[in-house]
Amino acid sequence: MRINYLFISVLLLLIFSSGFGIATSDSSVHEILKTRKEEKDHASGKDSGAVRILAYNVHHCSGMDEEINYERIARVISELDADFVCLQELDSVTQRSVGVNQIEELANITEMHASFGGAINFQGGAYGVGILSGEEALQTANYPLPGNEARTFLVAEFSSFVVIPDL
Repeated sequence: MRINYLFISVLLLLIFSSGFGIATSDSSVHEILKTRKEEKDHASGKDSGAVRILAYNVHHCSGMDEEINYERIARVISELDADFVCLQELDSVTQRSVGVNQIEELANITEMHASFGGAINFQGGAYGVGILSGEEALQTANYPLPGNEARTFLVAEFSSFVVIPDL
């Protein structure tokens, strides 16, 4: 059983880390966005057979300046134009987020559908992972992962795909 969890974690790491730039500052994020926009502009448009998945650790929507800014996070998500956005480190109605359900706030701004999986109870709310998508999930399930650190395994089923981010 332990090997299965390890295999799944490694598989998810490979899926979500391949093809994505790693940004260490806001300027790096904007450089990645500029490059992606240039790539998109040179193409004839979005490949109808392609599925774009974005993995994004939003650090409870706090930037390098430690300011919680939903518009900034939503702009990054919108500019990358992904079909599915797998978000890590989200707050849901915590004291730290002043009672805001962060994934719902991002869903409203980006005009996407939200799914949330709480990993831990935190400051009167929950802390976990989420998925933003262009279509509403048919169903979702949230499973705790084993280990010393509380982590979760969110599964969202869509008409043609199953999306699984982890925390």
